[in-house]
Amino acid sequence: MKSNRFTEPEGAEKASRRRAQLLELSPDAIIVTDPAGRIQQWDAGAAEIYGWSSAEATGQNMHALLETRFPVSVEEVESALEQSGRWDGELVDTRRDGTRITVASRQIQVRDRFDATVAILRINREVGRNKEAEAQRGDQLKSAFMLSVSHELRTPLTAIIGFSDLLAEQAVAAFSSTHQRFIGHIREGARHLLTLINDILDLSDMESDHWELHRENVHVADVVADVLTGLQSMAAAKVILARSNIGPDVTAWIDRLRFRQIIYNLLSNAMKFTPEGGTILVGAAPREGQLVISVADTGLGIPIEEQEAIFNEFHQAGVTTRGIKEGTGLGLAITKRLVERHGGRICVESELGKGTRMSFTVSLGRPLAAAQDDRGPDPGGSQQPRQSDAIRIPGHTRHVSPAARALPGPAG
Repeated sequence: MKSNRFTEPEGAEKASRRRAQLLELSPDAIIVTDPAGRIQQWDAGAAEIYGWSSAEATGQNMHALLETRFPVSVEEVESALEQSGRWDGELVDTRRDGTRITVASRQIQVRDRFDATVAILRINREVGRNKEAEAQRGDQLKSAFMLSVSHELRTPLTAIIGFSDLLAEQAVAAFSSTHQRFIGHIREGARHLLTLINDILDLSDMESDHWELHRENVHVADVVADVLTGLQSMAAAKVILARSNIGPDVTAWIDRLRFRQIIYNLLSNAMKFTPEGGTILVGAAPREGQLVISVADTGLGIPIEEQEAIFNEFHQAGVTTRGIKEGTGLGLAITKRLVERHGGRICVESELGKGTRMSFTVSLGRPLAAAQDDRGPDPGGSQQPRQSDAIRIPGHTRHVSPAARALPGPAG
C-alpha cells in the first residue's frame, strides 16, 4: 500500500512530462497567457516562429510583444471567447526581426471549476509556410504531370510528322493545291507541338539534380555562323540581314550543345519580332573577366513592364511581325536557365519601335592546359565538338532593365 501512494503520483508526473515533450515537438506556436494577456508559457514552436526564447517572452504582454493586428476588434474576440470559449481566425504578428507574418490562430478559454477564466491557450500556425509547402507540392505534381504527358505525346507526334513528310514528298504529283496546303498545316502544327514538348522536357531536365554541363573551349564565331546558316530561310522570308561581327579567335568555356541552343533561341526569337528589311547583329566582347555576347535587332521592342516577365515560363510578350503569337513561350525561360547554369546572367535592353538587345555573360575561353585539366582526358583523344541532338525554339524578348545594368556592359 505504501508503494502505491508513491507510484501513482510518479506515473502521473511522467505522463505530464511526456505530454509536455510532445507539445515541444509541435511546429505550431503553443502559447498560454493569463486573462490579462501576459505570457505564462511559450513553447519551442513559438520560439522558432517568432524568434524570442521562452525566458525572453514569459511575463510580457503577448499582443504588445507581437504587435498583433486582428481582423476584427479585440472586443469582438473577447466576446466570442466569453460566449463560446473559443475563437478562430487569422492574425498578423511581428517577428523579432521586424518581419510581419500571417498566422492562423485558435484561442481557447480555460476556466476553473467556478467558471472563472484562468488562462487563454493560443495555437498559432504560420499561414505562409503552409501555403508555400502547398505551392511547392502543386509545382511538383504539375511538373510530373507535364513530364508524363510530354513523353506520351512525343511518340505519336513523331509518327504524324513522319507520315506527313512522306505525303509532302508526293504532294505535287498526287494532290491538289488545297490538299497540299492541308498537308503543310499538319506538318507545321505537329512540329510546333513537338517543339513545345521538347521545351517542357528540357525544363524538366534542368530542374533535376542529374542535369550536367560538358564544358570545353568553344569558338563562338563558329557556333553563331552555324546557327545563322540554319536560319537562312527564315531570314530570307522577311528579307532580314542577320550577321555576326565576332572574331575567329573569341572562345568561351561552355557546353557546346547548350550554347548552340542559347544562340538559336535568341536569334530565332529576334527574327520573329523584326519586321521585313530589318537587321540583326550578333556581337561579343570581353568585359571584367567575362565574355558578353549580345543579339541586337531592329524589331518591335518590348514595353518596360514586360522586360522581367519575358523570362517566365509560357510568357509571350505580344504579337510578332505577322500579327500572331508564335513560339511556345518557353524559349527565353530555357535560355535564362541555361545561362545561369553556366554561371552567367542574361538581360534585355529595349525601346519600343526601335529594337531589342539581349545580352548574356559566359566564362572566357581557358588556356589549353587549364582546359584539359578541367575537362579531363578525352577518351578518343579528339577535340571534335559534340553534335547537337535537337534544336529547340523559343518564346519572346529595349529600356534597360535592372539586370541589364548589373551586367559588365553589353557588347556592341
